[in-house]
Amino acid sequence: DDFYDQIPPDGESFHNLSLRVNHFIDDLLHLPVSSKVAIVTHSGCMRVMLMKWLSIPPSHLFNLKLQYGAVIRVSMQGESTNIEFL
Repeated sequence: DDFYDQIPPDGESFHNLSLRVNHFIDDLLHLPVSSKVAIVTHSGCMRVMLMKWLSIPPSHLFNLKLQYGAVIRVSMQGESTNIEFL
């Protein structure tokens, strides 16, 4: 099945979710370098962010096992992005 473009009832496709989250990520890049941001969200948004930062293709996205209440620390310095699963 095509989870990426399929739209569930009263929902949005994963493709549209990706566009929305990537726009949010791009907005974060305009914050001052010393900024610290906490984001509370669901695993769909977390997967989109990890997809972007780890260059994971959509077909492999659900290989990531994210537990309920998962915490991910992301540190960005210049072109370097470090991801830590807590």
